[in-house]
Amino acid sequence: MRRAPRRCRAGVRKLVYGYDKQVPEGRAMSFAEARSEGTVEECLDELNDLMAGLQRYSPTVLAVALRVHLGTLLQALLEARLGTREEVRDFVRELERDALQYDEE
Repeated sequence: MRRAPRRCRAGVRKLVYGYDKQVPEGRAMSFAEARSEGTVEECLDELNDLMAGLQRYSPTVLAVALRVHLGTLLQALLEARLGTREEVRDFVRELERDALQYDEE
């Protein structure tokens, strides 16, 4: 669930991600489990539709805006205890490997 936008230090609106319920200890879904759910494909379809509506922006502007959103979302996952710091680090490393198309040994 998304909360109302708020302003960050630079005065730019910042989305805050949060959840209505606390996740019981030990019941958080791991990043690996999230990838195997069918809802990921559904979410990707919706994101593709959203991105089509943002074509007026350059790829660089979109990349920066998505980086801000991703950082906020990952922080929210940590705060809600829906992922560990190590899972977030692994996720970001995997994103880097995919984006730069190299293998880490």
